[in-house]
Amino acid sequence: YLLSHRLELNIIGVLLIVFALICIKQKSLNFRFKGLIAILAVSWIMFIMRWIPIETEYYSPKPFCNAVKKEIPADTPLYAYKSFHKQVRFYLRKHINIINTETDFLNLLNSEKQVYCYMWEKIYKKLPSDIKKKIKIIAKGYKVSNHKVILITNT
Repeated sequence: YLLSHRLELNIIGVLLIVFALICIKQKSLNFRFKGLIAILAVSWIMFIMRWIPIETEYYSPKPFCNAVKKEIPADTPLYAYKSFHKQVRFYLRKHINIINTETDFLNLLNSEKQVYCYMWEKIYKKLPSDIKKKIKIIAKGYKVSNHKVILITNT
């Protein structure tokens, strides 16, 4: 979205510059005035594009991954329940085991050893209360891409 938005603004800027050059070459004072207005508009658009940030819904997974690195030992596996994001794997530099079924997720939670899993908050909210009782939230308040994400364990 951001790239297309900037591309549209660039195209508008080029069209305004062409219009301004055509108007300035005309002998009529009215056309010259319109050309100057077009140049001012292009200048304003370029200023906005360069110095005023455009709000996006994308959030880097790096802060979440840094929190995961602090909470989980390096050799411990990490799971993702219906919430995989490839950049999380990139920042953590480890394999992420993906779980897509509730049965596999329950088996993971019932494991004898401590396991770690991350999921989108909206997935967590849809979990039945008996499953939520088996979960301890370790980290939350982070966003990955456009999803709120939480890190859980089975203790």
